[in-house]
Amino acid sequence: MARLLYPDQASEPFRVTVVYPDLRGDAGEAARKIEAGATEHSISEPDNAGRGSLHHTTFSLAQIEEFHELYHLVETSIGSGGVELLLNDRRVPLARELWLPLIWTLRK
Repeated sequence: MARLLYPDQASEPFRVTVVYPDLRGDAGEAARKIEAGATEHSISEPDNAGRGSLHHTTFSLAQIEEFHELYHLVETSIGSGGVELLLNDRRVPLARELWLPLIWTLRK
């Protein structure tokens, strides 16, 4: 939490990652444009459980607006149940319920 609230004093930068399945059509094209400007972007291979490829797009605190745009694009396209959030590459409890509103307060 200190990294989020006091980024200038943190030893490592705060990063948030959106994990989501491939988007089709206009939403997919819009997502690709946002992904191009992200800190990191990768696509995982499909697994043996039948899940398809997943996009992992990571943003820094300086990219909160881009993160917000991609998150809402994905949520609108597939619903919040298909979106996973990682904070500093870790799964955390209550990511959408607690951390996401806190991150939104950093928007300008």
